[in-house]
Amino acid sequence: MVVTASVASLGWTEDLPHSDMPYEPGSTQCRVLIDCKAQIEGMLLALERIENSRHIRDQLVAVHNQLEGLHELHRRQPEELASGG
Repeated sequence: MVVTASVASLGWTEDLPHSDMPYEPGSTQCRVLIDCKAQIEGMLLALERIENSRHIRDQLVAVHNQLEGLHELHRRQPEELASGG
C-alpha cells in the first residue's frame, strides 16, 4: 500500500497494512480497490480535525484493512477472482 507522509504522520501506519508493491493496478478490480483505499485515507485525514471522531476513524481503518485483504487476493489470484470464482 502506498501511504502518504501525512497519513503516516497521523499515526495510522501501525493500523494500515504496508506493502512495497508499486502503485500500478493490474486490473480494473485492483484500480477500484486502490481508489477506494485512497478515498478512505483522505477521509481519515479530514476526520482527524473533528472532535470525538475516533470511533469513526477506527471503523474506516477496519474497512481499509478489509479492502487491502481483498486487494491482496486479487494480486494473488487475478484470473480466478475476475471470473467470479
